Amino acid sequence: MLQRRHGGRAGVDLVCVALSDHAGAATMTIGHDTTRSTLHAYGGALAGEAATLSPRRETVRLARLDDFADRIAAAGEVARVLKIDVQGHEL
Repeated sequence: MLQRRHGGRAGVDLVCVALSDHAGAATMTIGHDTTRSTLHAYGGALAGEAATLSPRRETVRLARLDDFADRIAAAGEVARVLKIDVQGHEL
C-alpha cells in the first residue's frame, strides 16, 4: 500500500527491510489479512487462517537499525521520517 501511495514521489524512498537484532534474511508469512503478517511461526491465533487460506511466504532482508541509519548517513542523506510497523510487538 505504501508503494501505491508514495512510490516515485520526490523526496520519498521506500525501503523494504525488516529491522532485527541481526542482519540477514528471514521468511515472512503473509496472511490473507495483511495485518497478520509475521516473521514468527504461523500458529496460535493465526493457525485457523493458515489451515484455510494457504498464506504466502516471502524472503525479506533483515537489518539492524544502527546499521541502517549508518548506511543512510554514509550516503549523505538524512532520514526525516521512519515508519516502523511492529504489528502488536510494542514494548
